[in-house]
Amino acid sequence: MTISFFPKDGLENVIFVNLNNNQLEHIPSEIHKLQHLEKLSINHNLLKDIPKELCVLQNLQELHLGNNKLETLPEQIGYLTNLKELHIYRNNLIGLPEGLCRLRKLRILDVAGNQIQSFPYRLNEVPLQELYCEENPLLKREPVTAIQDEEILSLKEMTARFILHHVQDRDSLIRQQILYYPEAKTILSSRNICALCGTWFLDMWLECVKFVDIKKKMKTSSNLQLLPMKILLCSYRCFNQRQTDMFGVAVQ
Repeated sequence: MTISFFPKDGLENVIFVNLNNNQLEHIPSEIHKLQHLEKLSINHNLLKDIPKELCVLQNLQELHLGNNKLETLPEQIGYLTNLKELHIYRNNLIGLPEGLCRLRKLRILDVAGNQIQSFPYRLNEVPLQELYCEENPLLKREPVTAIQDEEILSLKEMTARFILHHVQDRDSLIRQQILYYPEAKTILSSRNICALCGTWFLDMWLECVKFVDIKKKMKTSSNLQLLPMKILLCSYRCFNQRQTDMFGVAVQ
C-alpha cells in the first residue's frame, strides 16, 4: 500500500524516516518538529518542492530525495550544517543554490540524472569526498567571443555600482547616509562580486564558467575531471580580459 500524505504527528522523537516508493507530492511545513531526525529518505515519490522548514533540522545527516520531480532546492538548505550526504539524483534540477556551499560537513553529493549545466563556484570549498553528476548536460570547454566591447548599463545599475563603490570606504559620506535608507540598503545587500576584478555590482552581469580540476580531490562520476562552476563577471571589459580557464556561456 502506498501513501500520498506525510504524517504530521507522532514523529517528534524519531531519528530515521523512510517513505520511499510512495505518492507524496509535498512535505508539510510541520517537518520542522522532527528535531531529532538524522536521516530522511523519500526516494521514488512525486515531490515538486522542498519546504524551507525542512532546513532547520540541525541533526539531519542524510537526505535522500532521488527520483522525484524537484526543479529547485531552497536557498536555506545551507542551514543543514550537519548534513553529510545529499542524494537528489533523477529529478528536474537545472541548478543548485549558493546556500549549498555552506555545508562544510557534506561528504557525498549525488545529482546524477538532472538538467544541471554548471555548479556554484564556491562548491569548490565544500570538502566533498564523492560527487556523482553523470547524465547532466554539463557545459563544455568551448570558446565564446564577446558580442560587444562595452555594456550599456541601466540607470539603476550605474547608481548601484556608484554607491557600492563608495560604501566600501569606511570614511565615505555615502556609507554613512545609506544607513538612513533601509530599502536601499536591502536592495544593495543582494550585490554580486565580479570573479575577475572584484567589483561589486547589482543586477547586470555576464555569466561564465570556470573549469576546476576535481579528480584528485574526490571520487567522481566516471571520466569526469573538470567540473564547470558558474562565475559572474561585471562587464565585457572583464570578459575580454578573462583568464584562460574561464569560458563564456553561449546564448542559444
